[in-house]
Amino acid sequence: MKLAQLPVLRLDITRTYPPESSYPVEKLTISNIGAPLQEFYYQDMVFLEADGRKIVLGGSYLILDKTNNPKGELVTFRLYSGEAWGVISACMTLAIEKRLGISYCKMDEYMRLKYKDILGQNHDEVYILRTRSTSRGSRTTISCSKLPDLTAQEIIKDYEEMRAQGLRLTYGALSPELLYKKFGRH
Repeated sequence: MKLAQLPVLRLDITRTYPPESSYPVEKLTISNIGAPLQEFYYQDMVFLEADGRKIVLGGSYLILDKTNNPKGELVTFRLYSGEAWGVISACMTLAIEKRLGISYCKMDEYMRLKYKDILGQNHDEVYILRTRSTSRGSRTTISCSKLPDLTAQEIIKDYEEMRAQGLRLTYGALSPELLYKKFGRH
């Protein structure tokens, strides 16, 4: 298959700083700059890890605009992960101060994209958007890069297993006590 016949997906995170908010407003836009695609599907997958234990975090991506275009802009999200990370960092500080047995926290954000190309071939790709960590101070790394297929399949499997096992929190329900219940040493 020629490269010109394949869709080329681009993920862009933009950030603005409204004066009325203590957090930047972030948007993720997914575009196809290659050949047309069909049956486009997306799924945000956010993992929260503390002291070696992982859960899935939901509720931090909101769809602002979705098109049914085979090319150009496909979907735009409002990312609440910055606010979620602010809440998580505050909860982690309180959990550490209260000696709840949690010493570090990490949040990995991924986007799963599934589609068919013009020849009808299925594609299932995972992009890492960013990693946030409290080890050695709060740190954020933004990449928006496609992962190798084997790594992507492992992440999809982990995500689906955690959801099936009920290892899921929503952004709006975060608190130091809930983090302790999920992650602390009992």
